[in-house]
Amino acid sequence: FTSPDAVREQKLRDYPVQMPPTALAPLELVTDESGGVVGYAMRALDGGHELRRFSQRRWREGRVKTAAVLRLFRDLGETIERMHARGIVVGDLNDGNVLATRTSSGTWTPWLIDADSMQFGPYRCVVAHERFLDPRLYGVDLGRTACLSRESDWYALAVLLFGSLLYVHPFGGSHPAHPTMLRRAEARCSVLQPTVK
Repeated sequence: FTSPDAVREQKLRDYPVQMPPTALAPLELVTDESGGVVGYAMRALDGGHELRRFSQRRWREGRVKTAAVLRLFRDLGETIERMHARGIVVGDLNDGNVLATRTSSGTWTPWLIDADSMQFGPYRCVVAHERFLDPRLYGVDLGRTACLSRESDWYALAVLLFGSLLYVHPFGGSHPAHPTMLRRAEARCSVLQPTVK
């Protein structure tokens, strides 16, 4: 951790057991010389690709078919649904916090890897990537309220899927009245509108 603290340490100690197998949990705590928790160890994934690669046309075309992308996202959605059933919110669901590995049969397995930001019990997720955050939560102090929810997870998953199928963020492109992605999202000005180039 860049800034270890007692709350993060306790959150790791209270981490839910029996997580879905593709939601990687901390294996053990990492301590410094004085015994203070400074991080955690996790399982390594050989050959993992960040999910952001699937939204890059140059990388994906000729390598991963659309049907395989749909299956990957179906599996990721099932993992998220199982977590929600246990009262766990992914929270910081973004294209860098999901890895995909290819199986021997050619399918892809999605892995949730950002264990310490998940929200459960009294522990909030205090970070979220703006590109995947529900625009209704822009400006909300995530450290003060448990505003991330199942709905914000599904929003993030929809943004990830959209980008992986169409190679663009739903609020990407350009618009003369809304110069940034943030402003286009706030205005609900998506790439599907004819005024967006």
